[in-house]
Amino acid sequence: MPRPRKPASPFRYFNSSPEVIRLVVMMYVRFPLSLRNVEDLLFERGIDLCHETVRMWWNRFGPMFAGDIITAVNGGAEVGTLPELLADLRGLDKEAIISVERNGKSVNVRSPLNVVADPLKARSINFSGLIIGRPWRLDDFDFNPDNHLIVEWYEMTEEASLSGIEVSDYILSVDGRRFSEIDQLYSYLDQLPEGTVVEFMVKRLSKAMEFYSEYHQISLARTKLDWVTAE
Repeated sequence: MPRPRKPASPFRYFNSSPEVIRLVVMMYVRFPLSLRNVEDLLFERGIDLCHETVRMWWNRFGPMFAGDIITAVNGGAEVGTLPELLADLRGLDKEAIISVERNGKSVNVRSPLNVVADPLKARSINFSGLIIGRPWRLDDFDFNPDNHLIVEWYEMTEEASLSGIEVSDYILSVDGRRFSEIDQLYSYLDQLPEGTVVEFMVKRLSKAMEFYSEYHQISLARTKLDWVTAE
């Protein structure tokens, strides 16, 4: 007797995890937020995506999530607004019991939590206008399992803005060396003489072909090296 085929996951072919997709859709459905509001709120919490992605996920997965409305966390007070939900989740580090309304019934769902570093407390490097830091996006493991450092920003008045680098690029190597710790990269760059040209190998999502990556080699001379700490 043939074994019954397991239904294909509706989330296959997506770089983001089902948990992140569900979070995005439910934020837009549950709370009075615009697409751009959701984009901004997610960016502040480590998820970098376009508001058009929010629209696409809502259209595609909204009907599937339509019956799930978050009502409480860990049996606490009823959740009625987004700040209340965030306040209940803050401080939890492993998992939470999320109470949802599903088809008119209350259901408790055990949900794992992915704790990320607070980007406002993390140290970054300013190398010639290129701001480099550790990855902290919630869905980062899907695309960056090796924990490569990332480009957080670059200064428009510096050479970095003309180098071809882009925000959220993953730094695979620097002068052929791999760095996963920001302190190690700083120590290496610090011993280089002023004006030394440094070669960065970076990876980014392809803009031409979905689900593919692009690799670029960026050359940047050392004109500045400082620590950057958010206030």
